[in-house]
Amino acid sequence: MIREARKEDVNSILQIINESNRKSFSQVIPKEYFRQPILTLEDLLQDFEKMKFLVYEENGLPIGVAGFYVKPEEGVCRIRWFSVHPEYQGRGIGSKMMEFLQNEAKKLGLRKMRVVTLREAYWAVNFYSKCGYREVERIPRPWGTDVVLEKEL
Repeated sequence: MIREARKEDVNSILQIINESNRKSFSQVIPKEYFRQPILTLEDLLQDFEKMKFLVYEENGLPIGVAGFYVKPEEGVCRIRWFSVHPEYQGRGIGSKMMEFLQNEAKKLGLRKMRVVTLREAYWAVNFYSKCGYREVERIPRPWGTDVVLEKEL
């Protein structure tokens, strides 16, 4: 089940994002730049004020999360956080969450989805590509290259 996140979900959201980040991005970001946790409770609570969050729940347990900004003036849904707990990856949960999120964006009258990820995180780039996103920009960073991916709705 996919639903809007509630404040009582923050610890689960924090765990999902940080575990997923630790498992995946620690392999491609140089040690001197890798931060763990990537997200603190304080930062997440601030994000809750500025963003919308969805959780994918199975048997009452949140196992996936999408955090995103709705920018109606730009017609864009900008994904900031998109993670599935490592123990549940590879089961189509991310694809279901993405489809749900894109449908929600359409209902809000948005025309475009946007996400930024690390080019070296090939699994993330592949996932977004399979969902119909295409690269529109590359941004060099000290830890790698960010790619901006977009999809027209």
